[in-house]
Amino acid sequence: MPANADIAVGFDALAAVLRSNGWRYLAAANTGAAAFPAHVTSSVRAFSSSFDQLSNTDETCWFLSHLDYASQSDSAFAWNEFELNETTWAITPEQRQAVHAFWQRFLPLAISVKDDHQFIAMGIAADNAGQFFLGETAEPDELVQLADNLDEFVACVTQALRDQHPRALARFLSGT
Repeated sequence: MPANADIAVGFDALAAVLRSNGWRYLAAANTGAAAFPAHVTSSVRAFSSSFDQLSNTDETCWFLSHLDYASQSDSAFAWNEFELNETTWAITPEQRQAVHAFWQRFLPLAISVKDDHQFIAMGIAADNAGQFFLGETAEPDELVQLADNLDEFVACVTQALRDQHPRALARFLSGT
């Protein structure tokens, strides 16, 4: 796992790539300590604390900011919207437990609400820490692993914005 300084540089590079491709970036107005759920990693706290908004031009896809994690944003979607919805839709206690267990292993970083609702999540369990995934539901078999680490994820985002490949990520980022 890279040092925290390397992770901060990687997330800064991600924001720069998105901004250079027309994404809206609104720097954080309040740089004070924000409230975060306990399992939000320090690197994600630093990244999401740097902006109030990081979204595509249609605002159909966005990276979660410190305001989202603190439940203080104007968004109609909670940072853990997928977990909340899937818990509600679960029929049995076992299904609800499976949804909860899934989200203890993955931290949502971005949400897309254009057509099919999707998320980008970072693995936070011992066996997937620092990996990046694209998904629609709390089904591990349906996740698409995008990258093994932050540097690969930034490269993957750059390629998706430039070459429209991988197609699923390009659609996610464009909101189309």
